[in-house]
Amino acid sequence: MLETKTHLRVDAEAARQQLGPEERARRADSVRDLLRAFPPLRGARTVALYAAIRHELPTAGLFGDLRAAGKRVALARIEGGGLSFHEVVSWSELAPGRFQVPEPPPAARPVAPAEVDAWLVPGVAFDLEGNRLGWGRGYFDRILRAARAGALRVGLCFELQVVPRVPVEAHDLPMDYVITEARVLGPFRAAERRQP
Repeated sequence: MLETKTHLRVDAEAARQQLGPEERARRADSVRDLLRAFPPLRGARTVALYAAIRHELPTAGLFGDLRAAGKRVALARIEGGGLSFHEVVSWSELAPGRFQVPEPPPAARPVAPAEVDAWLVPGVAFDLEGNRLGWGRGYFDRILRAARAGALRVGLCFELQVVPRVPVEAHDLPMDYVITEARVLGPFRAAERRQP
């Protein structure tokens, strides 16, 4: 399984690197369009978001959309062996932290996982059943396990990161939806869904 995950990570990252900055921005705008019209997100008061690194789907514009919609937005800080989330009111507050990931300042107000209504999650690859492959450090797996039961989980990625099957281990949590520039996949946990 480890070898399969490694190959998927290498292939997905190579595919993302083929997208130039303008193409990534164009595709990110398409994801924003889909999210603005995405009913499950409308009732969310507090949304956890990620700051893109490497060749991930950019999220600065999405942050602006969420704030304009009156939502409280929390972004991650890497602390110790995990993530903590903090309220951010301006993208300009972010500064490079561990692994050069843009992070909220240490003084930013903490947001407990139980306060988050919707999680917008990055991944290296997602499959057609909502399973997610990350970078292997388990940061998002651990924080999602601490999340409130029924909180919405949405994977964000480029269409080229969607694969037929991601290897799944016991600690992996599926997304409720996966959104790319081309489509919305899901719902995958509809029977469990409790709207925020």
